[in-house]
Amino acid sequence: GIGVRLVSEPADIEHIYDLLKFHLRANQQGAFMLQEYVHNSGFDIRALVVCDRLVASMQRVRHGAFPTNIHQGGVPRPNDRDVSELAVAASRAVGAVIAGVDLIPDADGRLWLLEVNGTPAWEGLQSVTTTDITHRIVDSLVGLLDR
Repeated sequence: GIGVRLVSEPADIEHIYDLLKFHLRANQQGAFMLQEYVHNSGFDIRALVVCDRLVASMQRVRHGAFPTNIHQGGVPRPNDRDVSELAVAASRAVGAVIAGVDLIPDADGRLWLLEVNGTPAWEGLQSVTTTDITHRIVDSLVGLLDR
């Protein structure tokens, strides 16, 4: 969530190249990703996939300003949407053993893939699930070694 910015003002959009150059100089980071904003109900979903299996998922609710990331002020809550098929497919697509798959439902309820994180944090997720995430990760990795 660090460096994520919502660009919605017409002046920012019209001068997006200048805005990106400013952030490059200010943050000394040269990689940018632009994506269309998905209108929704103020939350996204983090799914943790380990060895092609969904371990747990949560909704990350925006608390105040954009974005919803836990480390940027988002609030975790249990997820009641089945995201296993899309989350596992996204993890497989990038060849991840462990992945934090971020999804967002649009205003019509359709799920959109935001990103696949190769080094996901899970303390927010652990707070809303009874699954021992660390134990599941270790068991899965030991299982890989035993093959």
